[in-house]
Amino acid sequence: MPALIGHLDYREWLRKFYEERKAQDSFFSYRFLAEKVGMDHSLLIKVLQGERHLSDNSIEGWISYLKLVQRDADYFRTLFRFCKTRSARERTQALDHLLSFQRTNATSLEADQREYFRDWKPVALRGLLGLDGTLDATQAGARLDPPITPEEAQTILGLLERLGLLRQGQDGRWSISSDFVEAGPDIPNQVIRDHQKQMFHLAADSIDRHPPQHRQVSSATISLALTDLPEVRERIRSLRDSLLRLASESRDADQIFQFQVAFFPLTQPAAGKRKRRLLA
Repeated sequence: MPALIGHLDYREWLRKFYEERKAQDSFFSYRFLAEKVGMDHSLLIKVLQGERHLSDNSIEGWISYLKLVQRDADYFRTLFRFCKTRSARERTQALDHLLSFQRTNATSLEADQREYFRDWKPVALRGLLGLDGTLDATQAGARLDPPITPEEAQTILGLLERLGLLRQGQDGRWSISSDFVEAGPDIPNQVIRDHQKQMFHLAADSIDRHPPQHRQVSSATISLALTDLPEVRERIRSLRDSLLRLASESRDADQIFQFQVAFFPLTQPAAGKRKRRLLA
């Protein structure tokens, strides 16, 4: 059974489950599965194709059939609610719950693995091969932007495999071994800061390297109170969540993008009369 935690569309995961079982058992069919869970097989096909949703009262039956327990069962219920609800508030709450599962399921890189964060290229190459596992090192390196040499791509691929962040199946395809990667407690903060700086340098270079239709860069100089910062953080988080939802619903993803937001002071805090807010 494919790993559930990390998916952001329960229908996509069910489709993978079906395809995996079908490959193992030739008798396994839409009609057979529909009978097991008590639903019409034509509706089941539409669900697996992402065109329809399961009914609310069918979820526990699916959990029982799939033998999901504890964390996986809770994740499946939350994932169903995230995908089906039309309430923006409920979707945000469900997404926060899903991400909490994923953070606890992340691969933690310790001090001897800090090399992963020293450069942007391992992060990008891992994402690309997770998206298209048929690429070899040369092809993947050429797809990066800016591209890297075949030799460098092969070295990075070896690093990712050595760290257990990529694995190669018997069919030769690459796949990511964990949905999320986080820095372990022994990795110096400076390594993470340097990584973030590299990403912002790439963002700055993108202004010259990429046409406007392939990027989005905007800025505003505004006046706010320090007490407004919690609201700013919440709005930025909401934007991040909306992009994660968009990614979960994208059926034809074929490229890796980096999303970053910078919000920082241009003045030092000072006491005094609060002045009128201006937009520049």
